[in-house]
Amino acid sequence: FRKEYYPSEGENDDIEDGFLADAGKRLPLVDKVLMMIIQEDPPRWFLFMEGKLDVSGIPKDNFSEAIDARGGLTEDMKAKNIQLRKFKDPSTYWIGFNMEDQVLGKNLPLRMALGCAVDRQKYIDLFANGRGDLAYGFIPPLMKAYDPSIKEFSADKAYNVARAKKLVKEAQKVNGGPLPKLTLAMPGTDVISRQHGEFLQRSFKEVGLDVEIDYMDWPTFQDKVKTKSAQMFQLGWIADYPDVENFLQLFYSKNESPGPNNFNYKNPEFDAIYEKIMLMPDSEERTVLYREAERIVV
Repeated sequence: FRKEYYPSEGENDDIEDGFLADAGKRLPLVDKVLMMIIQEDPPRWFLFMEGKLDVSGIPKDNFSEAIDARGGLTEDMKAKNIQLRKFKDPSTYWIGFNMEDQVLGKNLPLRMALGCAVDRQKYIDLFANGRGDLAYGFIPPLMKAYDPSIKEFSADKAYNVARAKKLVKEAQKVNGGPLPKLTLAMPGTDVISRQHGEFLQRSFKEVGLDVEIDYMDWPTFQDKVKTKSAQMFQLGWIADYPDVENFLQLFYSKNESPGPNNFNYKNPEFDAIYEKIMLMPDSEERTVLYREAERIVV
């Protein structure tokens, strides 16, 4: 294991929470970590409540069992000596468009209509118990280079049924006639995935778009996305390291599928900025370029 030590600095509450008790100790602090891959929420939560897992997220259907009205642990959870840890996650989730698709790639009003059709706050409330922030771009607010003005910049892409319906009519003109049925690839066949799909399908139908949801297991989904066979897909990204470049790489043309650019997005102006920032140290100039690159994609 590389020579590394437990950090001696942290956030304001870390000392009180005991997170800095091991400050300065040589890592790792344990001999082994066992990670179990459990596909669905109910058995994962059951094993956690049985004391057979040390750590678990809280599934949406078990939220009220774990969290009280004030946002803290319920008395039953406290009685089991379970501890609650809250933290921001450097991640963004989206419905992705395959820009090489003959229908979506050439029809900007259609892509915008799909974006305006989804009530993202309602989605967060329903499927994450309100645990999440609305995304106005693809850089998470937790990142140092996050652009606080991106909300105003992307205001015309917010949830707006009337605007989405108007954009659908524009999209029909671009298409030269009625729009065909679209297909959204969903990574999962479980109940939760189907609830996600049904919510999105209803949202699109409300603005006049016919979208079929294709539920599939993870390997099949990955194969479909990596071979450019998916028209639309639900996916997300969690930062591998704390720098915006990790998110920008998702739109670099040379990273097209089977690379991380699953959108198969190609833009010479974006590529030029990305190739410049790849070689730059952390600086105000690089932050400005990060934000410029994000706005190009938005």
